[in-house]
Parts: sequence; structure tokens; C-alpha cells
Amino acid sequence: MKSKSLILIVAILTAVLAVPALGGEKPAAPEKPAAPEKPAAPEKPADEPRVRTVYVPYRELKKVIAREGPGVFLPYPEFEKLWREAHPETPRVVEKPPVDALIAAASYSGSVDNKMARITATFDIEVLKEGWVEVPVALQFIAITGAKLDGREAMLQAEKGSYKLLLERGKAEAHELVVDFVVKVETRPGEMSLRFGCPRVPVSKLELTIPETRLDIAIDPSLAASKVEPMENATTVRAFIGSADQIAVVWRPEGRRVSAEKSVLFAATDLRCEIREHLLRADATINYTIALAERETFRLKLPDGYKLLAVDGKDLEDWTEKDRDLMVKTFTPQKKTYQLKVRLERSRKAEDPVEIPALVCTDARRDQGHVAVFVTGELKVRLDSIENASQLDPEELPASLRAGRKGQPRPAFAFKYLSHPYGVKLAVEKILPEMEAHLRSLTTITERRIALSVNIFYTVKKAGVFELRVGLPDGFDVREVGDERTVEGFRIEKAQNRMVVRAALRQKIIGSFRLPIIAERIRDGNKSEIELPVVRALDVDAEKEKGFVGVAVKSEYALETEKKENLQERALGQFPWNQIPGARLAPGEEPAWVFEYSRQPISATFRIKRKPTQVYAVVETLAEVEQDVVRVKSKIRYEIKYGAIDAFAFSVPNELENKARVTGDGFIQKRVVPDGDNSGRIRWEITLPAKRSNSFFIDVAYELEVGELDPVNPTSVVIPRLKVRGMVHGERGFIAIKRGENLSVSPKAEELERIDVKELPASLRKAAFNAFKYIGQAKPDAAPWSLEMLLYSKAYAKVLKTVVLHEHVHAELTTSGQFNCRASFAIKNKNRQSLKFNFPGDVNVLKVYVERTEKRFEQREEAGRPVYVIDLPKNIAADREFTISMAYQTEESGQDLGAVGSFRVFAPEVAGLEKDDNYVPVLKLTMQLWLIKEYMYFPFGGNMRHLTGQPKSAWSWLRSLFFPPDTKTPFVVRKLGDEIRYIRQRSGGGEMSSTGERLRDTHTPHLFLKGEGAGWAAVTYMSPKLYYLIDILFFLAGTFGLYALGRWTPLSKSGLAVGGIVLAAFLGAALPSVWEDFMNAVFIGVVLTSVVWLVLVIVGYLQSPPVAMSQIPPRPVPVPPVPPEPEGGVGIPDDESPPKHHAGRRGEVRGRRRGRPRQKGGE
Repeated sequence: MKSKSLILIVAILTAVLAVPALGGEKPAAPEKPAAPEKPAAPEKPADEPRVRTVYVPYRELKKVIAREGPGVFLPYPEFEKLWREAHPETPRVVEKPPVDALIAAASYSGSVDNKMARITATFDIEVLKEGWVEVPVALQFIAITGAKLDGREAMLQAEKGSYKLLLERGKAEAHELVVDFVVKVETRPGEMSLRFGCPRVPVSKLELTIPETRLDIAIDPSLAASKVEPMENATTVRAFIGSADQIAVVWRPEGRRVSAEKSVLFAATDLRCEIREHLLRADATINYTIALAERETFRLKLPDGYKLLAVDGKDLEDWTEKDRDLMVKTFTPQKKTYQLKVRLERSRKAEDPVEIPALVCTDARRDQGHVAVFVTGELKVRLDSIENASQLDPEELPASLRAGRKGQPRPAFAFKYLSHPYGVKLAVEKILPEMEAHLRSLTTITERRIALSVNIFYTVKKAGVFELRVGLPDGFDVREVGDERTVEGFRIEKAQNRMVVRAALRQKIIGSFRLPIIAERIRDGNKSEIELPVVRALDVDAEKEKGFVGVAVKSEYALETEKKENLQERALGQFPWNQIPGARLAPGEEPAWVFEYSRQPISATFRIKRKPTQVYAVVETLAEVEQDVVRVKSKIRYEIKYGAIDAFAFSVPNELENKARVTGDGFIQKRVVPDGDNSGRIRWEITLPAKRSNSFFIDVAYELEVGELDPVNPTSVVIPRLKVRGMVHGERGFIAIKRGENLSVSPKAEELERIDVKELPASLRKAAFNAFKYIGQAKPDAAPWSLEMLLYSKAYAKVLKTVVLHEHVHAELTTSGQFNCRASFAIKNKNRQSLKFNFPGDVNVLKVYVERTEKRFEQREEAGRPVYVIDLPKNIAADREFTISMAYQTEESGQDLGAVGSFRVFAPEVAGLEKDDNYVPVLKLTMQLWLIKEYMYFPFGGNMRHLTGQPKSAWSWLRSLFFPPDTKTPFVVRKLGDEIRYIRQRSGGGEMSSTGERLRDTHTPHLFLKGEGAGWAAVTYMSPKLYYLIDILFFLAGTFGLYALGRWTPLSKSGLAVGGIVLAAFLGAALPSVWEDFMNAVFIGVVLTSVVWLVLVIVGYLQSPPVAMSQIPPRPVPVPPVPPEPEGGVGIPDDESPPKHHAGRRGEVRGRRRGRPRQKGGE
């Protein structure tokens, strides 16, 4: 309303402004405000404003202005322009159609003329876009004679056996296309047809005139039933065609009518016989073949004794049965084939023979068929006789008979017959179940009852059962048989002093099945003899029943076997005591006997008697050591078996008479008396208001004052021995020691076994650090135990402010004798703000990293040596681990390494800035030296353990014979390798030089380890040329030295050889020195010379000829010297020497050694 009022106001003001321009004339007010008046337009002068058409609601002007109030006045067209700009209209988006054009409907009309049909097709075309459009007109298998579009010639284009319609440019609109074409009529014997392709449209109509009468006409496809209108000399067919791309019309002359009596029937019967325990069912499927004439009635002869249950067939109108003759009638006469289904049934006895029923098609010229026999249930069927039929393999049956119903097995028998009569007789026997049973029977004997729990595990084969029978001894009350999921119910019968339980099952069982039974009866407590209740599975043969029998009694009773039959004793663990439903042993019940049996009959008689009361005690003692007192708490736990008692007693030393506090549950009297003949001990006797069974406990607590403890001189405290008295069959105990802060306890125990704290009872385990136990104290000859504790007070340990968990030094040797190093530290700090690092040698610190971030450092002078101060980060919480990494270089020596030399590598030392408390311990120190491969290195010195990279010598294998290598070193190296990689990755800072594979090409790593404190390593090196030269000189010295000893001394060469080898082996393996390798060269020469000598001795011995006993000359007799003869007398010739005694081979060797001429021995 506001917008309309504003428009009126604008219009009124526009009119007021326009009135003076019209020559001052006032137009007359019209009678109706809605009727506008157009004033005459006089001739306008040149300076007059333009005339505007105004619609003024004169009568409502004052009301409008009074209601709306003042406003802005402007011409109406300008208002419209502003309104359109303020409220723009949203242009409608026109979507493009999915197709350019479509055929909405089609109709075909024509007639058949001899061997062709002339047809006119009319198509309603809708064009959905402007411009040129192609419309597919899918006419195929035709010849076009003419085409018009809206009465004008149509433009059709042939393309791939079809056509396309081209439309001229123009607006989208509807068109009508009329196409005339001819189709060939195909002729076959007794039949004529035509077909042509057409475009798919929602609905098509067909009207065709055929110049013949009495025709059977078929149209494919046909949306609605075709309508055939016979004419005088022609037939017209009309039909609605569905959405198809082809239309076919087939027509043939109507066939001649033949009477049903002249038709010929052929029958093929598929008979399915199902044999059940009390029923025989036959399902027959009769497949008729009809010849010559149609037929609407079919007749069957039914077998005697069968009930007709059902008749089924297509177009079935009615069927009647009279005197076993069945007549079936259909609504319409049947042509060619017909199928009829008949179901028959009769009752039978379980083991009666079965004759296959025969259904005779009485009006069939040929009647043959197949028979499939199916057996359902626990029946055994065999062929008894067969007549005028042949037996087949079930696989030879038709597919419809070969497969049984769902869940039914394949046919048991298959037959084929060619004519009637035929006969097949089958013998039927009922399959009886084969059963086995495994029993697990548990008999529990208490004071007032005998409970029986049985689990019977059945195995049922061949046939299933619906009922199970179990025999129980007479007098039992059966409480439960099976469970409600498997057992419907049970009833009890009496038979020959035995109860028979008949359990009805909810369904037939075959395979494995479990039947639990629970029963009980009252026990006569005056009789000590008890017969074992025997359970029998009555459906199972005796030789197929076996089982286990378990007997349990209350723990206070003893059960003895007096006699048994066909029962073999077994271990108690072979019986599932707590796995039988409803038979879990109650507290206080325990297994007594287990028997196994595999044949019947079984029986057993037991004698029951009560056990004497037994009491066992466990003493749990806790000694809490404090600064000036030892608090002792003992708990005596009594376990009472097979009865009840009301009196308890224990003894302690006399000094505890007034110290001990004795508490318990329900004391009515506590009395302290001397402990018999045990001088120095008192006895506590406790009486209860009623006898107690199962368990009872007594608490005894006291304190031992120890005075002030000293850290050097111990204070001795003896734990008083608590001894259980009275009727106790066994006593054992546990002692736990708990100490306070800053105390040290050293226990000395006798007749006590030290145990792990985890072995203590739960009540003593918490905070205990020492534990003992004892057993057998109830025996009269048991040795008393004693426990003495030596107590010390600990001096307060200093709390460390900073600790280095791991320090690792990575050092790389250069050819100039300089080391490029990086030291990594894993540190925990409590409250220090700075740390200082000392280097024993001259170094140049390059960079410092704290938590992988580069930090500045300060260099100071202390005692003439530089120290480096590093500020610790403030954002790291106390006791949290952090890392520091330092990169530094040692001072250059100014020259190369040379041919020989030595050097030392020191690890940086960490300290605090305080003067009196600057100690910072290093828990683990590792050092990895990368040494140049061009040099030979001697065994390393220093205070660190060398783990890897040990120089190998020729004696390494021999040293291992006397000193086996450390097998733990590889494991330590692997673990340290992981720790070193971890600390280097955490500390960061990069490497001093190329590492990894490139460094390994020129250097060899050596790993050192030290447990705690400052560390250093000493290295001695030598060039390879000088090393091998000295090694050869020492080798020659050892070789010729031993040779000279054998050549110029009277010592035996064999003795020198053996001694040299032994000495060389020992010294070469054990000598630890810098000159080890050179000394090894000496010993290698000694060994080689000794081996050569030994080989020569052995070869000479083996090559010397053997000497016979007859060839050995007699021992020489001393001959006095002969005085010289006078001249002219008888003398010895000059060419002969005086006879000598036999000197032997040894004399010859020694003579040769001394350079004397070789002499022959005398004979």
C-alpha cells in the first residue's frame, strides 16, 4: 500500500507542475477517479516544456497527502527507472533441451498386394530448437516411394541403410511427416510374412489389409490385443505397437478341424517315489505329446491302495476320479504338448516291502517312463524283484528326476520301463542306531548325603534316536536330566532294584551328544560302609561303554577301598573334577579316588571314617628398624583341618612378658605361665568361647629399644623367637626386615633360609628389603632359629648438582699430527647455571652447541691454563637430560708425523664454577680415535679399555690358546655403538671432517671405554718400511742366535729345539709391551730354527740301520800300556795303530763336533 500511495503522490505533483505549461487551464475533474482524461495538446511554443500524460486521482489527493506525510516528488518514468534498478528481475535461465527433435507418435496403414505391401507412415515430429535440425527416421528393409513434410516435399537423406530428415531454419514447432514405402512379402509353405524397421516411439498404430480370409495373424510386437476384422474378400488387422525398432506381421490359413477322437497321445512319465518309515509318496509328471488333433480330456488308471492328493496342470478346468480311473479336463483344447502332475500317497509299516506304483495312461498309444526312488530316514532298501523294466544308474535319469528336493540325497534306485504292465519290488529294513558311551561320574560323599553328577558322552551312528535310557541305583532323587535346550522332559521307571531314567529329546540326535544327570540321596551316618553308585547307559552295549569314576569326600573324612570289581585305579589329576556341570567341588571337599573301567559289571565298596584334627601354623613376622627402636609385629595364622579347637598357645622369651601386646578375635581368657622346662621363656595360653574351625589368627606386637646408632660401630639387635605351642602338627614362618631412612642393616641368620622379597606373603612384601623363612619348627628335635641384626646409621650423602651421564670424544688424526675433535655430553643438571670445561692439552675450541643450538662461550685463565665456561639453558627443567657438543682442534706440531712417534689424547674434564663444590662426575666415558691407515700402531696405553681396532700380529692365534678372547666385548661394542649414535644425533653440531665411508677409506676407528672419571689414551706409531726392517732384523737375530748356541756350545740340539719352541710359545703369547711385535719376530726365528733341528734329528734317527744283538761288541777290558821294544826287537809296524776300545756312534758325533779326526772303534 505504501508503494502505491507514493506512486499516486508522484503522479499528482507531476500533474501540478505540468498545468502551467498547458496555458493555465485547469482540467475538469472526472466523475470517476479511475477514468483518466487525456487533455488536448495545443500548439507548443519553442520555449515551452514538453507535455506529459498524467493520471491524477483528484478526489483522493488530500487523503493521500494527509496519510503519507511529506515526501520527494519526481516524474513517474524516472520513478520506474529507479524502482527497476533497486529491484532487478532475475532473468529466467532457459536450459538447452537434451535432444534437438523427437518423434512423438507414429501410425502405419497399408495393404498387401500380391508379393509386396504398400504402407503409408505418418510421424508427428516435435522440434525443440531453432536452426537446422536432423531427425533420424529409422525406416529399414523398405523402398520409399514418396515423402512430404507439412504437405511439401520432405528432405530425406539416406545413411547406412536408414534415413535422416533435414528441417529448414525456423522456430521450434510441430511438424507432420508422411512417408509412402513398399515392403517385400516373404512366402514360405503355409505362411506369409513381412517385416520392416521403424523408429522407436512411445506408441505406434498399425492397420493392415490382407486380401485373404480365414487367417491366423500374429503381430510382433503388440502392445494391445490385435483386432482382426474379416471382410468379404479380405481381412483387416489393427494393433497398437509397443516401443520397438522393428514390426513383423505373420499370417497363415486357419488349420482344418479334426475331432478329438482322432487325436493321438504319447505319454512319458517321470515318477518320483519317496520311501519313508511309515509312508510311501509318489509324484508323477506325465508329459503328453498330442498329434493330429487337439485334445481337452486325459485319462489315467491309478494304482490300488493309494490316495490321490493333488492333480495339477496348465489350463486345468476339472478332474474326477471313479473306480481308480482319473479323468482330467482342460478349459481349452491342448495342442502339441501338455504336462500333467499327479501326487499319490499311502501308509506303510516300517519293514513292509514296497512295490513301485504304476500310473497307466489309458488313452495313450505309447506309455513309457522313468522311476527314481528316494529313501528318507533310517531305512535300508534293496532290490527284491524287477519285471518288464530295467535298472539304471541314477546319473542316467532325466535332470528333473536326478536332483532330489532341498536337503535330500541323490536317488537310491533308478528304473526305466517301455510299456505296461511292469513291476519293481523293494525290500525295506529299519536301520538301528549304533551307540557308544563314555561316562564321567562324580560321587561326592558328605556327612548327610551322597551326591551323584554324571556326564554321558554319546556317539550315535547310522540312525538317530529320540530317547535315551539311563540306569541309576535305587533310592536316588533325580534333580536334573540334560538341559531345556536339548531335553524335552524325563520320566522314571522301576526295574529290578534299579531306576531307569527315560530322557525325551527335543529333536533326533545323531553324531555326538552330551547328557548330564544330577541326583542325590540321603546317607545313613551310622553306616561306615558305602556302595559306589553305578550308572549305566542302557541303550549302549556293555562292551561299548567305558568311563571314569571319581569319588570325593569332605576333607575331614578318610575313604578306604574294601573291594572293587573291573575298576582300575588312576591318578587324581586324570579326572576333570571341576568341569562337570553342577559338580564343582565345594570348599572343604577334596578328591579321594579315581577309577577307570572298560567293561561291565563294575562295583566298589568303601569304608569311611573321620580324620583326627590337625592344626598348622604360619608365623608372619615384620621387623621395622627405626633410628632408636625396632618394632616387631608377628601374626600367627592357624589353619584347622578335620575338626575344631578352642585353645591356642605360644611361647616367647621372658623379657617380652610386659612388652608384648597380644590381640585376636573373641578372646575370653589370656594366661601367662612358665613354658614347662624351657627356662627363660614364658607361655601364653588363649581360650575361645567356642571351638573354631578352618582358620584363626593371633597378633603379637612389641618394641625393642636400640638407642642411638653409630655409622661405624654397629648395634646388635636379636629378634626374639616366637614358638607355637599346643596341638600343632606343622609350623613355618616368614620374617621380613624393613628399614628406615639413613639406616643400614646387616642380618646374621642361623637355621633360616634367605629368600627373595617376592616370595613373602602379600602382607609382608611391601617395603621389605630382606626376607627369610623357616619350616619344621613343630618337630621336637627342630633346631631353633636365630636372627641378629647389626644396625648402622648412614652419613648423609652429598646431593650432586650436576652429573654427566655419557661423555663421548670423536677424534680424527691428520697427517700434520693434529686432531680434529668433537666432544658430546649427555648431562643432567639440578641448579647450576654454568659449567666449565678443562682440556689437559693445548686446544682451540671452535664451536659449542647446547641442545643442537649454537651458543657463545667464555674463555678464562685458571692456574695458567685456559678453561671454557658455558652458560646452561634456563628453559630446561631440573633433572631433565640435555646435550652439549664442543668442536675443537689440538695444536699443530709444525711438522708431519714422520717415521716413528707417539702422542696422547685426553678427554675434556667437566667442573662447576664453585670453589668448594665444583665436582661433576662422569658416569661413562667413550672415545673413538680415527687413526691413519698408512702407519703401524703398537698396543695402546692410557687408563681406558681398548675395545675395537686392536692391531693384529702374527701371534694373535697363539695368544688365544693361552688367553681366550673376551666373548662379552662384541655385545658391549654393539650396545655402545647404539649409545654413541644416539648422543651424536641428539647433540648435533655436524662433523669436523668427512665421515662415514669416505673416512673409512683413509682411517681406522678405535673405540675406548672408561667407567667413571677423566680418561686418556696413548698411541705409538711407526711407518711400515721402518717397522718391517726392524722386524726382519729381530727375526734374523733370533734365528742365528739359536744356531750359534747349538754350534758353539755343548748343549744338545734337540733339547735346544724343544726348549726354544716352549719358550717362544709362552713369551709370544704373554709378553705385553710396546716391543711385542719385534720380540715376536725373535721368537718366530727361534721356532723355525728349532723345528728344522727337530726334523733333522727325527729323519736321521729314522734312516740309521738297526743293530742286531750278535753284532754288538763285548765290553772292552782295560789293557796295561806296553813298554817300547828295544831296537831290533819285535815291534808294531808303522802303518798300524794300536788297538782302541769301541767308542760308539756318540763318540763319533762328539769327535766331529770337537774337530778331532774320526776314529774307528775296536772289535
